[in-house]
Amino acid sequence: MTDVELKYNPYSNETHILVNGKMLPESEVKEYVGAEQEISAWAQNFWERIATKCNDDFTVRFCGLMSDYKVMDESFRAFRQESSDEVSLKPEYIVNPDLIHDEQYVKDELDIVFGKKGVERPELKACPDCKAQIPGGSTYCPACGKKQDGTERVDESRQYVEQYLAGTEAGEETKERFRALYELLQPLYAEKEAVQEEAVPEDVPEEPRLKARRQATDLHAFKFISEGNSIKLTGLAYTSLTQIVIPDCITEIGQYAFQGCSSLESVVIPDSVTNIGWSAFEDCSSLESVEIPDSVTEIGCVAFQGCSSLKRVMIPNSIKMIEWGTFQGCSGLTSVEIPDSVTEIGTDVFSGCNSLKSIVIPNSVKKIGSSAFKNCSSLESIVISNSVKKIESSTFYGCSSLTSAEIPDSVKSIADSAFSGCISLESMELPHSVRYVHDSFPGLYASHESFPANCKIIRRKQ
Repeated sequence: MTDVELKYNPYSNETHILVNGKMLPESEVKEYVGAEQEISAWAQNFWERIATKCNDDFTVRFCGLMSDYKVMDESFRAFRQESSDEVSLKPEYIVNPDLIHDEQYVKDELDIVFGKKGVERPELKACPDCKAQIPGGSTYCPACGKKQDGTERVDESRQYVEQYLAGTEAGEETKERFRALYELLQPLYAEKEAVQEEAVPEDVPEEPRLKARRQATDLHAFKFISEGNSIKLTGLAYTSLTQIVIPDCITEIGQYAFQGCSSLESVVIPDSVTNIGWSAFEDCSSLESVEIPDSVTEIGCVAFQGCSSLKRVMIPNSIKMIEWGTFQGCSGLTSVEIPDSVTEIGTDVFSGCNSLKSIVIPNSVKKIGSSAFKNCSSLESIVISNSVKKIESSTFYGCSSLTSAEIPDSVKSIADSAFSGCISLESMELPHSVRYVHDSFPGLYASHESFPANCKIIRRKQ
């Protein structure tokens, strides 16, 4: 496996490529990125060139801006459809200007990544409300609009909409500027008062009660941006809300939209939404339930990481890959349903889900990332897909309650520490194709560190 580290700085138009820790000379870098400077111009060809260089067996670690990582990730997904399973793209060091509201600080961060000396970071501080990093001298947070003394700044976009709908002069002046947004939002703003939840008699069954309450939360409660004919939800205007039904005019839940909303207990996502961004619900520690419709085709990395109260998740059958760390640290999670549409479970996806007792991985899954179920200390049994060829390092590390694991004949290799710390696993039947240390089974090697010392290894008969 070839380790590739890609560093890209759009401010200075610098690209560094390290292969197995050795930096390539500038002349060779041009073989990968060509003569183009913009990452969008060379991202697609980059994968084909590096695949040829590394014989379709490599890991690329990316350092740079979040927006550039998304460009690389999109081109990688297109490339991956026709490539080997033994390739990957990982975010090594990501600088996000949406959270660090100081351009000079962002530039300095990239210079530090590129090893430039004498760079001093300007002073930043965390917004006490949304925790975004802002310049030390700022009066207001550019992310949530809150003043540093705790008061709230006027939301000018909301003011424009209300003035427009009231037919004021100010509204007329902004009509052209916000035309697409008006067309989408006018029906919702027609009723200006917040929708109140109707009283439901206690003797009504649970499902009808749930439906009776699913009136969309008033749009005033959200922050959003218009992108053409779509609306991306970017955050909450009132972070104390406990229950949310997202309006069906929303088409995307943006990165960090609900991150750290510790009061949020339940979320209903409409079928107008197709994408849930990176860290969208990260550290929503009170979130107990979330309904994800089949319209959602992508759930970003660490989207629900640290949602410690989340008990049950149904992944929609439109999802093909469960991204890195999606449910990491969801310590209250007891049940997960993985649909047949999923072909890959990423690194650390369920790591630290220490209430999860059992899981069935469907036959559609071809790859399970390293540490995917690490420290799931309540996991008692696991059934692995018969399409999986390799059990990666630390996949089930620290699953101390695991007593049963069914390994199919498709598995050719078991990496180091795959089952280390599984102290309740007394025996393991391995396929004939996997060779355990000191044995003469044909096939690939499985390290003696893959299993706990007390585990008896049994060879499966052909």
